[in-house]
Amino acid sequence: MKSKEPISVEELVAYLDEALDPARQSEIDAALASDRSLAVRLAGLDIDKQALQAAFDAVAAAAPIDRLRAQLDGLAARRRRGSSRRIAIAAALVVGVALGYGMGSSNFFRPTESWHVAIADYQMLYTGATLAPIISDPAKQRRDVADVAEKLGLPIEFEALQIPGLDFKRVQLLSFGGRPVAQFSYLDPAGIPIAFCVTPSGDGDRPIRTGRFRALDAAFWSKRGFGFIVIGAAQTEALRQAATLLAEHI
Repeated sequence: MKSKEPISVEELVAYLDEALDPARQSEIDAALASDRSLAVRLAGLDIDKQALQAAFDAVAAAAPIDRLRAQLDGLAARRRRGSSRRIAIAAALVVGVALGYGMGSSNFFRPTESWHVAIADYQMLYTGATLAPIISDPAKQRRDVADVAEKLGLPIEFEALQIPGLDFKRVQLLSFGGRPVAQFSYLDPAGIPIAFCVTPSGDGDRPIRTGRFRALDAAFWSKRGFGFIVIGAAQTEALRQAATLLAEHI
């Protein structure tokens, strides 16, 4: 069942906060029951508590800690009150996956609200066996990096991609929202796939932050109008260290 009126991003945020009038809340409840794309949009807007905590930690040293903790506790309480609604969202997503497979369609993997989430969705398909068979060929890698960097519109030297402890495997040119996305793939010593991705974002410079997208940890930042992310099922500190090295040279 589709809602009678188009559902805006602002309304979805208000829905998560239970701030809509009861009639509109009920309309969106009904739409979620059958519209898997709406459920995907809503899930993409749900706040990442780990990222929120990381942001809190970053400002705690220079802010009134007691007041901020009280605000964080209040947010957590609101989220607990909305837990049954999030269960409904999760159920709608499960139904959406089943529908997607039943129709034999790849439309379930459509662009999401955030390019970080889209990258996480793609990276979750990787296993160590995906990249392990690739034999590193520095000469070919150098040519491929130069080609993708030119298409991306950002100078990236092959040497700048070399990270101690990570085995650089390949580069691919992807697309999100009509924008090019460069994906540089690595394996860590444990055989865990790690991706470093870059896309034109138009964002101002922002320092490295850490967070979680889907089931993966990530370190992400923006610089000179480009967005960057290092993501994988690895320790957050290892991802941050890799991000720090990459940010220094790119």
